[in-house]
Amino acid sequence: MWMGLWWDDASPMWWDYSVIYKIAWLFPMPMAVFAFLGLIWPVTKKELFTPRLYKRFYILVVTKGTNVEAARRSFNAMKHLQTDLVKLIFITDNPLPFPCVVVPEDFVPDHARYKARALEYFRLKMKLGQQDWRIASSPMVTVRLSHNLQDSLDFFINANIIKCITR
Repeated sequence: MWMGLWWDDASPMWWDYSVIYKIAWLFPMPMAVFAFLGLIWPVTKKELFTPRLYKRFYILVVTKGTNVEAARRSFNAMKHLQTDLVKLIFITDNPLPFPCVVVPEDFVPDHARYKARALEYFRLKMKLGQQDWRIASSPMVTVRLSHNLQDSLDFFINANIIKCITR
């Protein structure tokens, strides 16, 4: 028997494979105790929820700029979301027939390529801070999700999950 390596055959009769079943229920006990303490711990409303602050939402659509029609469909589907605080910005390598940020070819960050390169250029150019929120997407996704994004923005603003900072 392979267990004979750790003890001899004179070990007590209770020590066999069934001992695992006798003590296995103890393994999750620390987690269960901490979960129970978390349930009964008194929590004040302030500890539950603190609204996050924002100055501006940026909806960033990153594209190569070669498929102009897809970019135009995305722009038309999303332009109703723009307000003073919500900005829709297209970031592209090639110029488009509507307002966009064009990433120069000579911009080469240390560890970013493709869409991450474009987002890094935008971040550095706009000098974004902690209270500037960004949502990055691709043109095909934004056409399908524009209504969901509007509902999400309404929920966040109306439920006081985020609060606007006026300049």
